[in-house]
Amino acid sequence: MIENIPIIKEIVSLLRWILEFIFGGRKKHDDSVFVIPKKTIAIVPLARTNACWWHMGSSGDKPAMQVVASYFVTNITKYNVIITVAKLQKSGTLGHADVKDSQSNYWGKYSLPPGGSSELHMHFWVMPPFKEKGGQFTSDIIVIDQFGNGHNIKNASFKYT
Repeated sequence: MIENIPIIKEIVSLLRWILEFIFGGRKKHDDSVFVIPKKTIAIVPLARTNACWWHMGSSGDKPAMQVVASYFVTNITKYNVIITVAKLQKSGTLGHADVKDSQSNYWGKYSLPPGGSSELHMHFWVMPPFKEKGGQFTSDIIVIDQFGNGHNIKNASFKYT
């Protein structure tokens, strides 16, 4: 009945318009939408002389370079992060990338919890070798997470052991 009074109808209409203007124009947060972060991890060197090394080996009767790199990695997102693979840029070789489980002494494709840190070990078998025995080389390494993000380690230096 009160809606039938013209001034009340105008006031209600004005209030609706104001509320729509204030709240309707804002984008509401939807927790069901998954946002893929562009950067998920921070990678820093380990203070060890043998953190990055290489050695000449073989696979069957063919020569191969074994290349190993170890770094410290921290998840900087609110999601669990899995390091899926690493790429040694110098040769284009894909390698294993494993982290230490935060709940045990095991290594593998364990997720890093939000804010969690661990050691990251990368192993590459380069065939054919691009270097003779001895000396050292440098290469960028790309660490790839489950979101497909590549995280670049610039100029990693590998010593022959």
